[in-house]
Amino acid sequence: AKKGLELEVEERKQAEEALRESEEKYRDIFNNAQVGIFRTRISDGKVLECNDRFARTFGYKTPEECIDDFVVSERYTDPGVREKMVASLMEKGEVNDIEACFSRKDGDDVWIRFSARAYPEAGYIEGVGYDITEEKKALEALRESESQKKAILDSSLDRIRLVDRDLRIIWANKTTTRELNVTPEELVGKVCYEVIAERDSPCPGCPMIKALKSGKIEHAVLHQPKSQGITGESYWDTYAVPVKDKSGNVTNLIEISRNITERKRAEEERENLESQLRQSQKMQAISTLAGGIAHDFNNILTGILGYTQLAQMKLDPEDAVYGDLKEVLQSGNRAKLLIQ
Repeated sequence: AKKGLELEVEERKQAEEALRESEEKYRDIFNNAQVGIFRTRISDGKVLECNDRFARTFGYKTPEECIDDFVVSERYTDPGVREKMVASLMEKGEVNDIEACFSRKDGDDVWIRFSARAYPEAGYIEGVGYDITEEKKALEALRESESQKKAILDSSLDRIRLVDRDLRIIWANKTTTRELNVTPEELVGKVCYEVIAERDSPCPGCPMIKALKSGKIEHAVLHQPKSQGITGESYWDTYAVPVKDKSGNVTNLIEISRNITERKRAEEERENLESQLRQSQKMQAISTLAGGIAHDFNNILTGILGYTQLAQMKLDPEDAVYGDLKEVLQSGNRAKLLIQ
């Protein structure tokens, strides 16, 4: 009986030792986990237990300090989030990848992504969470950057479009949609030359076709007999900029088009006026030349007519030569009238 009792005591000690080692191992895993682990009261969110990572995430030095002070329901920046989360927990028993913003001990905001399971019979919630504040800031900075870029593109007076290799529109700025009197949704997925130039095939000399082949920025001035949003013919100063992947393959194209119809018309008008001016200058030169020749010829005729009259004065009117000189005078006078 004594040996049996000693054996029982020994087995109990071994079991207690194994339990202690298991608890220490669990405690080490619990405290050294790289995510926050928590247990909170369902009613108000009072922290009942947490690990080091959870405590530090919310600005506490130790789990004990966090447990003494932290009440989750008081730290949501939007209390409505907890109400929805608890309601979902009561309905489904668990929630996954919930994102919420909390107020730390020092007053700074911290974003947490957490998953949790409810134990209504015990009155608490257990879960894990990790700090995604930097991720949120990066996403916000990215959104702000994208918003700024979009604002810049939308403020441009040029038509700017992103198209795929089939020339289907992926994105267009406000100038494009405003001039075409369409919504962005009506443009996306449409082939650019169909919706913009109202053609069944790419525009002649399309720089985007060239950019797809060359992989370089291409430029062209496109003439469109008819263009949506523009009355009559139009001219477009167009650049095609290839967008490449890491391997250097063209995946998309950026098309930038500026309406230069008025400038083109002004250039044509200027060229027409310059042509008229050149013609006028030619006519003026001819006129000056003709005037000079007429003046000189008139002087020659004056001499001819004068000497003819002098010759007549020396002859008898009945003389045959006198009649010939009379004919010379008449022809000379007709020439003089022609010069005038």
